[in-house]
Amino acid sequence: MTAVGRALSLAAVIATASCIFPVDKGRPIEFINQTSQDLVLYDHGRQYPTARHELAAGERYRNVWLDPSIDPADEMKKFRVEATNAAGALVYCHDYTMKEFTQAKWVLVISERNDCSSE
Repeated sequence: MTAVGRALSLAAVIATASCIFPVDKGRPIEFINQTSQDLVLYDHGRQYPTARHELAAGERYRNVWLDPSIDPADEMKKFRVEATNAAGALVYCHDYTMKEFTQAKWVLVISERNDCSSE
């Protein structure tokens, strides 16, 4: 079998397997820093410090989240997004619901806003 034939056979096996086994669906999401300062964005909240992204003033950050496929009864489940300035002070915090993500078309504007309840 030629190299091209082996590549086509492998592609056919992968395509068949992807039809049989479920594939995680991704959801594109974008964050826009509309503050006048550089920020550290925690798109899953500061409780996940490894999921941090430096975002200059006016910069956009794009990511892909696994589609949560939440039961409609769980539509009000909260997803915290936070951002701090260079000194580590909290500049932005909001607990989003799936409904808010959908209404925002998965484009989140980061401004100087903190409406999270203190924990």
